[in-house]
Amino acid sequence: MTANKIVTILSFIVAIYAQKELSKVSGSASANLARAISIESHSINVADAIRRRAPSASRSILSSSSTIVNLVTDCNGDSSGNGYNDLAIASCLSKLESQGTGGTLYIPAGKFLASPFNITSANNQMTLLLDPDATLIATTDVSKWPIIQPLPSLNSSREYLVPSRYSAFITILGANGIRITSNVTSAGQQGGTLNGNGPTWWSLRESKKLERDPGGIIETYEAENIEIDSISVIFSPYWHVHPYASLFIYIHDTSVSR
Repeated sequence: MTANKIVTILSFIVAIYAQKELSKVSGSASANLARAISIESHSINVADAIRRRAPSASRSILSSSSTIVNLVTDCNGDSSGNGYNDLAIASCLSKLESQGTGGTLYIPAGKFLASPFNITSANNQMTLLLDPDATLIATTDVSKWPIIQPLPSLNSSREYLVPSRYSAFITILGANGIRITSNVTSAGQQGGTLNGNGPTWWSLRESKKLERDPGGIIETYEAENIEIDSISVIFSPYWHVHPYASLFIYIHDTSVSR
Protein backbone atom coordinates (compact mmCIF):
# COMPACT_ATOMS: atom_id res chain seq x y z
CA MET A 1 0.00 0.00 0.00
CA THR A 2 1.45 3.38 -1.02
CA ALA A 3 1.98 6.25 1.40
CA ASN A 4 -0.66 8.33 -0.40
CA LYS A 5 -3.25 5.59 -0.04
CA ILE A 6 -2.46 5.31 3.66
CA VAL A 7 -2.89 9.06 4.11
CA THR A 8 -6.20 8.95 2.23
CA ILE A 9 -7.49 6.27 4.61
CA LEU A 10 -6.26 8.24 7.61
CA SER A 11 -7.97 11.34 6.25
CA PHE A 12 -11.26 9.47 6.10
CA ILE A 13 -10.85 8.14 9.65
CA VAL A 14 -9.98 11.59 11.02
CA ALA A 15 -12.93 13.14 9.19
CA ILE A 16 -15.29 10.67 10.87
CA TYR A 17 -13.72 11.41 14.26
CA ALA A 18 -14.01 15.14 13.65
CA GLN A 19 -17.69 14.82 12.81
CA LYS A 20 -18.36 12.87 16.01
CA GLU A 21 -16.38 15.32 18.16
CA LEU A 22 -18.02 18.36 16.61
CA SER A 23 -21.42 17.00 17.45
CA LYS A 24 -20.49 17.44 21.11
CA VAL A 25 -19.55 21.12 20.96
CA SER A 26 -20.88 24.33 19.46
CA GLY A 27 -19.94 27.87 18.54
CA SER A 28 -16.31 28.99 18.65
CA ALA A 29 -15.23 25.85 20.49
CA SER A 30 -16.56 23.81 17.59
CA ALA A 31 -14.69 25.93 15.07
CA ASN A 32 -11.44 25.64 16.98
CA LEU A 33 -11.78 21.89 17.35
CA ALA A 34 -12.52 21.57 13.65
CA ARG A 35 -9.33 23.44 12.81
CA ALA A 36 -7.30 21.40 15.28
CA ILE A 37 -8.23 17.98 13.95
CA SER A 38 -8.88 18.81 10.29
CA ILE A 39 -6.81 17.23 7.53
CA GLU A 40 -6.81 17.80 3.80
CA SER A 41 -9.34 15.42 2.26
CA HIS A 42 -7.18 14.67 -0.76
CA SER A 43 -4.03 12.57 -0.77
CA ILE A 44 -0.92 14.39 0.39
CA ASN A 45 2.72 13.53 0.84
CA VAL A 46 3.34 13.42 4.59
CA ALA A 47 6.96 14.57 4.33
CA ASP A 48 5.93 17.57 2.21
CA ALA A 49 3.24 18.50 4.74
CA ILE A 50 5.74 18.40 7.59
CA ARG A 51 8.21 20.52 5.63
CA ARG A 52 5.52 23.11 4.90
CA ARG A 53 4.69 23.46 8.59
CA ALA A 54 8.15 23.05 10.11
CA PRO A 55 9.98 26.20 11.26
CA SER A 56 12.98 27.26 9.23
CA ALA A 57 16.15 25.34 9.99
CA SER A 58 17.98 28.65 10.38
CA ARG A 59 15.73 29.80 13.21
CA SER A 60 17.62 30.97 16.28
CA ILE A 61 17.28 28.98 19.50
CA LEU A 62 16.43 32.26 21.23
CA SER A 63 13.39 34.43 20.70
CA SER A 64 13.57 37.20 18.13
CA SER A 65 13.54 39.60 21.06
CA SER A 66 16.88 40.31 22.77
CA THR A 67 15.29 40.21 26.24
CA ILE A 68 16.52 37.25 28.28
CA VAL A 69 15.55 36.73 31.90
CA ASN A 70 17.30 34.15 34.08
CA LEU A 71 15.07 32.35 36.57
CA VAL A 72 17.78 32.45 39.24
CA THR A 73 19.76 35.65 38.77
CA ASP A 74 16.90 37.86 37.56
CA CYS A 75 13.91 36.41 39.39
CA ASN A 76 15.34 34.87 42.59
CA GLY A 77 14.61 31.27 41.59
CA ASP A 78 15.62 28.34 43.80
CA SER A 79 17.71 25.68 42.03
CA SER A 80 17.95 23.32 45.02
CA GLY A 81 14.83 21.31 44.19
CA ASN A 82 13.34 22.12 47.59
CA GLY A 83 11.85 25.62 47.45
CA TYR A 84 8.96 26.56 45.19
CA ASN A 85 9.64 28.72 42.15
CA ASP A 86 6.06 29.89 41.60
CA LEU A 87 6.76 33.54 42.39
CA ALA A 88 10.02 33.47 40.45
CA ILE A 89 8.36 32.08 37.31
CA ALA A 90 5.53 34.61 37.59
CA SER A 91 8.08 37.40 38.00
CA CYS A 92 10.04 36.31 34.92
CA LEU A 93 6.90 36.08 32.78
CA SER A 94 5.87 39.53 33.98
CA LYS A 95 9.30 40.98 33.12
CA LEU A 96 9.05 39.57 29.61
CA GLU A 97 5.50 40.86 29.22
CA SER A 98 6.60 44.35 30.22
CA GLN A 99 9.25 44.31 27.47
CA GLY A 100 6.70 43.59 24.77
CA THR A 101 6.32 40.60 22.45
CA GLY A 102 8.96 37.91 22.63
CA GLY A 103 11.86 37.28 24.95
CA THR A 104 13.40 34.23 26.56
CA LEU A 105 12.87 32.74 30.00
CA TYR A 106 16.09 30.88 30.73
CA ILE A 107 16.17 28.09 33.32
CA PRO A 108 19.81 27.42 34.26
CA ALA A 109 21.31 24.19 35.57
CA GLY A 110 19.63 22.90 38.71
CA LYS A 111 16.38 21.42 40.00
CA PHE A 112 13.39 23.74 40.07
CA LEU A 113 10.23 22.78 41.94
CA ALA A 114 7.08 24.53 40.76
CA SER A 115 3.30 24.48 40.73
CA PRO A 116 1.41 24.47 37.41
CA PHE A 117 1.58 27.71 35.42
CA ASN A 118 0.24 29.19 32.18
CA ILE A 119 1.95 30.81 29.23
CA THR A 120 -0.65 33.11 27.65
CA SER A 121 -0.97 35.59 24.79
CA ALA A 122 0.69 38.16 27.06
CA ASN A 123 3.92 36.29 26.28
CA ASN A 124 3.49 35.67 22.55
CA GLN A 125 6.69 34.74 20.69
CA MET A 126 8.37 33.64 23.92
CA THR A 127 10.99 30.93 24.31
CA LEU A 128 11.20 28.78 27.44
CA LEU A 129 14.85 27.70 27.32
CA LEU A 130 16.17 24.97 29.62
CA ASP A 131 19.84 24.38 30.29
CA PRO A 132 20.73 20.74 29.45
CA ASP A 133 21.29 20.19 33.19
CA ALA A 134 18.05 21.89 34.25
CA THR A 135 15.02 19.98 35.53
CA LEU A 136 11.68 21.70 36.05
CA ILE A 137 9.79 19.55 38.57
CA ALA A 138 6.03 19.55 39.13
CA THR A 139 4.87 19.65 42.73
CA THR A 140 3.45 16.50 44.34
CA ASP A 141 1.08 18.66 46.40
CA VAL A 142 -2.23 17.94 44.66
CA SER A 143 -3.83 21.00 46.27
CA LYS A 144 -1.50 23.24 44.22
CA TRP A 145 -2.83 21.87 40.92
CA PRO A 146 -5.70 24.11 39.73
CA ILE A 147 -9.05 22.47 39.06
CA ILE A 148 -10.35 23.67 35.70
CA GLN A 149 -13.23 23.09 33.32
CA PRO A 150 -13.26 19.89 31.27
CA LEU A 151 -12.49 19.89 27.57
CA PRO A 152 -15.51 21.14 25.59
CA SER A 153 -15.60 17.95 23.54
CA LEU A 154 -16.04 15.84 26.68
CA ASN A 155 -17.96 18.02 29.17
CA SER A 156 -16.48 15.97 32.01
CA SER A 157 -13.27 14.27 33.03
CA ARG A 158 -12.35 11.45 30.67
CA GLU A 159 -12.32 8.82 33.43
CA TYR A 160 -14.58 10.39 36.06
CA LEU A 161 -18.13 11.68 35.73
CA VAL A 162 -17.39 15.12 37.14
CA PRO A 163 -17.46 18.43 35.19
CA SER A 164 -13.84 19.31 35.98
CA ARG A 165 -10.23 18.20 35.65
CA TYR A 166 -6.79 19.16 36.91
CA SER A 167 -4.76 21.56 34.79
CA ALA A 168 -1.57 20.58 33.01
CA PHE A 169 1.80 21.45 34.55
CA ILE A 170 2.48 23.92 31.72
CA THR A 171 -0.51 25.21 29.79
CA ILE A 172 0.09 27.24 26.63
CA LEU A 173 -3.21 29.09 26.61
CA GLY A 174 -4.27 31.13 23.60
CA ALA A 175 -0.67 32.01 22.83
CA ASN A 176 1.13 32.28 19.50
CA GLY A 177 4.75 31.48 18.71
CA ILE A 178 5.85 29.70 21.89
CA ARG A 179 8.91 27.48 21.91
CA ILE A 180 10.03 25.10 24.68
CA THR A 181 13.56 23.96 24.03
CA SER A 182 17.04 23.35 25.44
CA ASN A 183 20.39 24.84 24.44
CA VAL A 184 22.02 21.57 23.39
CA THR A 185 25.30 22.02 21.55
CA SER A 186 25.62 18.72 19.69
CA ALA A 187 23.46 16.08 18.06
CA GLY A 188 22.36 13.44 20.52
CA GLN A 189 23.06 15.56 23.59
CA GLN A 190 20.46 15.20 26.34
CA GLY A 191 18.42 18.35 26.80
CA GLY A 192 16.71 19.82 29.84
CA THR A 193 13.92 17.92 31.56
CA LEU A 194 10.28 18.46 32.50
CA ASN A 195 9.40 16.06 35.34
CA GLY A 196 5.69 15.67 36.10
CA ASN A 197 6.18 13.59 39.27
CA GLY A 198 3.71 11.07 37.90
CA PRO A 199 4.10 8.31 40.53
CA THR A 200 2.18 10.42 43.06
CA TRP A 201 -0.82 10.53 40.72
CA TRP A 202 -0.51 6.91 39.62
CA SER A 203 -0.67 5.86 43.26
CA LEU A 204 -3.79 7.98 43.84
CA ARG A 205 -5.48 6.41 40.84
CA GLU A 206 -4.59 2.87 41.90
CA SER A 207 -5.91 3.49 45.41
CA LYS A 208 -9.09 5.02 43.93
CA LYS A 209 -8.48 8.35 45.67
CA LEU A 210 -8.70 10.49 42.55
CA GLU A 211 -11.95 12.33 41.82
CA ARG A 212 -11.07 13.79 38.40
CA ASP A 213 -8.54 13.39 35.62
CA PRO A 214 -5.00 14.48 36.49
CA GLY A 215 -3.22 16.99 34.28
CA GLY A 216 -0.49 16.32 31.78
CA ILE A 217 2.91 17.98 31.57
CA ILE A 218 2.28 20.25 28.56
CA GLU A 219 -1.09 21.21 27.12
CA THR A 220 -1.69 23.64 24.28
CA TYR A 221 -5.20 25.11 24.27
CA GLU A 222 -6.35 27.32 21.38
CA ALA A 223 -2.69 28.08 20.68
CA GLU A 224 -0.81 28.47 17.39
CA ASN A 225 2.73 27.97 16.09
CA ILE A 226 4.13 26.01 19.01
CA GLU A 227 7.49 24.24 18.91
CA ILE A 228 8.71 21.70 21.47
CA ASP A 229 12.17 20.26 20.92
CA SER A 230 15.44 19.07 22.43
CA ILE A 231 14.00 18.27 25.87
CA SER A 232 12.97 15.23 27.91
CA VAL A 233 9.42 14.90 29.21
CA ILE A 234 9.16 12.31 31.97
CA PHE A 235 6.83 10.92 34.64
CA SER A 236 3.63 12.57 33.45
CA PRO A 237 0.56 12.27 35.70
CA TYR A 238 -1.53 11.77 32.53
CA TRP A 239 -0.79 12.97 28.97
CA HIS A 240 2.84 13.94 28.35
CA VAL A 241 2.08 16.49 25.64
CA HIS A 242 -1.58 17.22 24.85
CA PRO A 243 -2.36 19.62 21.98
CA TYR A 244 -6.02 20.66 21.94
CA ALA A 245 -7.83 22.99 19.51
CA SER A 246 -4.45 24.28 18.37
CA LEU A 247 -2.75 24.92 15.04
CA PHE A 248 0.75 24.10 13.77
CA ILE A 249 2.30 22.21 16.67
CA TYR A 250 5.84 21.06 15.84
CA ILE A 251 7.37 18.48 18.20
CA HIS A 252 10.77 17.02 17.36
CA ASP A 253 14.00 15.74 18.94
CA THR A 254 12.12 15.23 22.19
CA SER A 255 12.32 12.25 24.53
CA VAL A 256 9.09 11.13 26.21
CA SER A 257 9.19 8.40 28.85
CA ARG A 258 7.50 7.14 31.95
